[in-house]
Amino acid sequence: MKMRYSSRFTMLELVFAMAIFVLLSGCFYSVASSMKKYRDKLELESEAISVLDNLTHRISSERNPSTEKASLILADEFKRSPLALKEEIKARLEEDNDGHILAIIRNKDVSIAEIRFGK
Repeated sequence: MKMRYSSRFTMLELVFAMAIFVLLSGCFYSVASSMKKYRDKLELESEAISVLDNLTHRISSERNPSTEKASLILADEFKRSPLALKEEIKARLEEDNDGHILAIIRNKDVSIAEIRFGK
């Protein structure tokens, strides 16, 4: 007597295949999510550096740069950037004992990008 093999899948095989698919889908989603977060962070840093770079070019073209003028230029450059649309991002100019700090920060005083000028 010959045994015939069925060409159909058993329920166990289908459940096993679905479990593997769910696991692989979860891994793919996790990787894609972390890549998006990383891309967003890099984009934010790039915009912040661009604002500060434009600021330094505009300040260097001034005959007598002052803290007030730098503050106005920083505010203008920040307003022109896409960062101005994000409420948690701010531009800041500070003076300390060593000079000036021009920074783009998040709401919790976390610096995204900054430039320090000595006196």
